[in-house]
Parts: sequence; C-alpha cells; structure tokens
Amino acid sequence: MKLIEALGLINQARRNGAPDQTFHLVCGFTPLHFATFLTAHLQSRTVARSVTLSTGLFGDISGNLERLQSAGTSATAGIAVAVEWSDLDPRLGWRAAGGWTASAVPDILLTTSRRLASIAERLSTLAGAGNHVCVAFPTLMIPPVAQTPGALTSVLEVGLRQAIADASARLVEQGVHLVSAQRIDRISSTAERADPASDLASGFPFSLAHADLLAQTIAELLVPLTPKKGLVTDLDDTLWRGILGDVGIDGVSYSLEDGAQVHGLYQQVLASLADAGVLLAVASKNDQPLVLEALHRPGMLLSADRLFPVHAHWGPKSTSMSAILKTWNVAPDSVVFVDDNPLELAEVNARFPEILCLRFPKESPRLVVAFLQQLRDLFGKPKVLDEDRYRLASIRDSAAIHVALEEGVETGDQLLSQLDAELRLEFSVDPQDERAMQLINKTNQFNLNGVRYTDQEWTSAFAGGNRFKLTASYKDKFGPLGKIAVLLCERESDAVRVDAWVLSCRAFSRRIEYQCLQSLFDMHGASRVRLSYAATERNGPAREFLRQLLGDGPWPEVPEITRDVFQTKGLPMYHTILTTGTELIP
Repeated sequence: MKLIEALGLINQARRNGAPDQTFHLVCGFTPLHFATFLTAHLQSRTVARSVTLSTGLFGDISGNLERLQSAGTSATAGIAVAVEWSDLDPRLGWRAAGGWTASAVPDILLTTSRRLASIAERLSTLAGAGNHVCVAFPTLMIPPVAQTPGALTSVLEVGLRQAIADASARLVEQGVHLVSAQRIDRISSTAERADPASDLASGFPFSLAHADLLAQTIAELLVPLTPKKGLVTDLDDTLWRGILGDVGIDGVSYSLEDGAQVHGLYQQVLASLADAGVLLAVASKNDQPLVLEALHRPGMLLSADRLFPVHAHWGPKSTSMSAILKTWNVAPDSVVFVDDNPLELAEVNARFPEILCLRFPKESPRLVVAFLQQLRDLFGKPKVLDEDRYRLASIRDSAAIHVALEEGVETGDQLLSQLDAELRLEFSVDPQDERAMQLINKTNQFNLNGVRYTDQEWTSAFAGGNRFKLTASYKDKFGPLGKIAVLLCERESDAVRVDAWVLSCRAFSRRIEYQCLQSLFDMHGASRVRLSYAATERNGPAREFLRQLLGDGPWPEVPEITRDVFQTKGLPMYHTILTTGTELIP
C-alpha cells in the first residue's frame, strides 16, 4: 500500500461517519507513517467502523505500557506493540552515542534481559485482562556493536536472540499474539527495512515499504479474517500425479522416489488441516468404485477416512460441490476448491462465485510451496479447540439424521428419541470463553442478528448486574459435538432479553434451539423472551425458527415469545438436560 492510498482509505472511512473503533499502538520510536499504515490496514479489515489509533510518548515503551495498563482498556479493540532494539537498550540504536565497546556487551545483555522481562510482564497483564494484544519484536538489523566480523555470529547477537526467544515463549503461553519473524523475513527484505536518515532526523526507523508490510501483518493478527471451514479437492494430478482411469491404482504417485513429492506435500498439509478440524471432500471426474479403492491404497499420506463426502462421477464438478455444501451445511464463502484444471475451476466458480477456487500448480515446486502456505493462512487459527476436532465426525453422523428428518416429522421424532442426546446448559456471568467468542463471530446461519464482537466489546456487554450468557454443549450416541450454542442475555423483570444467539450448523435439526428457549422460560419463572432480532443475508435458519413460533409476521421491532406461545407451538424435545450456574443469575 502506498502512503497516499493509506491516507485516502482513512479519510474515506471518517467521511462515511461510521462509529469509531479504538486501537492502541505502543512503541518507543516516533510512530509517524507506521501509525498511518497500521490505521489504514486495520480500516481495510473493519469496514463497518472508523478506526482510531492512539499512540504513546516517544522513547518510552515501558511507560506507554504502564500508562495503558493503569488507564484501563475497556473500549479497546486491540493493542499493537512494536519493539525495536533501541527500546531494549539505547545503545542498540543509532541515535545514542557511546557504549560500543567489548566491555559494554555484558551490560547491554543484562539491560536487554531486564527490559524484556518488564515488557513481557506488562503484556501478560494486559492479555490476562481480556485484551487482544499483538507484539512485533525487533525486525531491524542489530547495529555493529560487537567486535566480531559481520560473517561471524557474536556473543551479543546470540544473547539478544535468546532473550527474545525466552520472552516470546512466555508471551505465547499467556495468549499474546506474536508476529511471525519468518513471515516478515519472507515479505520484507532485511537490507531494505531501515531508513537511517529518517531515524536520525525524526526517530522513525523504518523504510516506507517495511512500515507498510509490518503494519499489514500486525493488522492481520489484530483483526483476523474468519478461517475457511472446508476444502474440496480434485484427485488426478492434484492429490496424486497421474490419471487414475489411465494408469490404474498402482500407477498414481505422490512420493519423492517417483518425482511426485509436491503431491505428497499437498497430502501432508491436508492431513494437518483435517487434524485441526478442517472439512475435506473430493470432487473428481472418475469412477466412484475405483476412486474409493485408490484412496485406501497403502502409503497414502492423507487417510481416506479424513475425506467426506467423496463425489466421483463424469458430470460437472459444480454438481458435486452443491451436494458437498448440503452435506456439510456450510456457506460457499467458507469453502476452497482446489483443482489443477483451470476449466474445472471456472465451471465451479461460475455457479458458486463465493467459493475460492485455487489451481494446484503441479508444474512448479516453488509455486506449490507458496500455495501450501496460502492454504495455511486461509485455514489457520491461533488455537485448535475440542469442537474443531469433533467437526468431521459430527458431519458424518448428521448426514444420516438430516436424511431421516427430511422424510417427515414422525420419522424425525422417532430418530431423535433414539439418539440418547445429552444437553449441558451452563449459565454464567463470566465473559471469558474462547469457544463462545468463536461461535459468535463466525456463525452466520442460525444467528439472531449477525452482530460481531471484539474481545473488549464482549467483555463490556456483561457490564451491569443482570447480564449473563447461556452456553449449550451437546453429545449423543454418535459422540460429542462440544459447545454448539451461545446466548447473551439480560434479565428484565419477568422477561429475558436475548441480544445475541448463535447455534452451530453442525447441531441443526436436533431441536437444541427449542431447549435453550425452554431453559430461559424455566429460569426464575420468566414468562416472556424478547429477541434482538435483525434479518441478514445469511440467517435464514434463525428466521425460520422464529417463523415457526411467531407466524409469518410482520413482527414487532423486538419480537417476543411468550411461555404460552412456546408451549403451544414448540416441538417435542428428547434431551437429557444437565444445568449448571443458575444460582449465579440475578
């Protein structure tokens, strides 16, 4: 991004009159253009808000952190911290005079270690208070303080790198998000990062290009995009090398010995994605029996049981994609399609423009490596939860349930009554819940109003004595689904108002939404549940649930379901209920 483009993006957002969203930048150098780039990149990722970026005092990173900690950060969307060598010891910068002697090295290392410990302690405290904290440790070269030639690693460099590594390990454990040094090395040339003239003149140490790339990376961590949920892959010359129908099962290859290692690397990445809960399916123009046999061939790096469903036929791949989306019950914009043939990609994209269609670049190992990194970026997440690992098994089990339910209510009731379903309902006034935040911010279909929350907005939503959340965890004879529903509520006299309500698509058709509503009526004898409902492009399932209880409308601005209406129009439920935390709710 050019500086003029960054300024234009910021000014346009402010002219639009969008509500403000405040981030904090903590650094010891003069922020200048880095603050501009960071604001612009944050703005590009939060189009519904106008980004405001606050900065601290020059040359005082520890003091800036202390003041931020003392002031409180209840309205903060995120905290970006950029540490450079001079923040750890002035002698490691260009603006300080003196101290570049061999005898100074031990003291520089000691000062650096102490300063890092102080910074890490404050960052841990900020993260522990529920703040979204992102840190970039030094990205510039170490000045020539050591007495060794540049080609020889010095005691100073080893000590500095070790101190950074130790602090990084501590911060990762505390939930602080660290900018990947490897990512910065890949996108920003080391020799072109610094601007000594600007540093000496104004205290701004970065070239414009490096300031832009570092700001972009920090913005990716402060405002991450929702990870994709599923990947549909071709087989021939993609998952393996060769045309299965021509060369047979033993003729396809994916190993180094056969010169097909790029396909083996692709399988390895897919296996890793599957282990993190990413859904994988197959869309191939082939004979189904032959494909199923080939996928179970010994030596495959991607186990066949990771792929569901597998569609192999000679019709359009968009037909397979339609069936896969229905089985997964996910929206097209959550899916990536990979094929080596541009025509197949174009055919799928024409029918499903929201699907990200990527060509497998089989002809170039260099491009394959970049492609695999792109997949990691598209699907990666800071932490893998138990619910992520349950996803594939729950999709397989749900497929049979959906088929049965489509046959009619009577068949559905019979099936649901035989699931041995257990629903754990937990009432809480504690906002700290990583899975709840994940559900609120990525669920689209059963979503009461589509409102998203930053960490601090979610924490602030619990201010006041009558606010609480209800979460639901589910399991049945097929296995657990984990935590699959979240409601943000407020007690109002004889009513409960629901400001947010999401239900994972993996839990549809099990009448869990009815049981959640029943629990609100049962809690302290509430007679009405008021819903902060708003229609979105994607929340048809939530709208259909309300329609079943309230009719076709028109509904009032805040739809209300009474206990009498629910008892009359609600459907039978077949869950064993375990409820905790009701004593905490006012």
